[in-house]
Amino acid sequence: GTREPKPTALPKIFSVIRALGFVSESSVRTTKRWVHPLMLKYLGAEGLDVTNCNGALVGAARFHRHYADIVEPWVRCARVEACIAPSGSNRRNHRQDQAALTVLAHQAGVACRRMHLSVHYHHDDPSDEGTLDGRPKSSRRPAGG
Repeated sequence: GTREPKPTALPKIFSVIRALGFVSESSVRTTKRWVHPLMLKYLGAEGLDVTNCNGALVGAARFHRHYADIVEPWVRCARVEACIAPSGSNRRNHRQDQAALTVLAHQAGVACRRMHLSVHYHHDDPSDEGTLDGRPKSSRRPAGG
């Protein structure tokens, strides 16, 4: 799973949400790799190739326009199998909620970027050669190290 942010990160996260209305750091690779083409088609974003948002940390201000532009359509997508888990999608080619979040954020004019929020994300994809911080798996320290 994902560990909680350090207590010192929370004020920064809330500050970003207040200022921008939405926060999600970037994740590895792009929509070309982690968003199934049928989701792109469903959401009217065929050919989109942008940096992925990170579904592990998402924040939105309820009364900001990004809530209506990103969060509400994200919830609607999650309720429709053809959107959230299109035929032929699986964990090797699609990131369900994170994929939808990325497409919808981009459509709302939001680019997810690294913000150095002092948050650790667990990354469980053995098929990906890197970690979320871009280091090769071989450079990671073993558990407890």
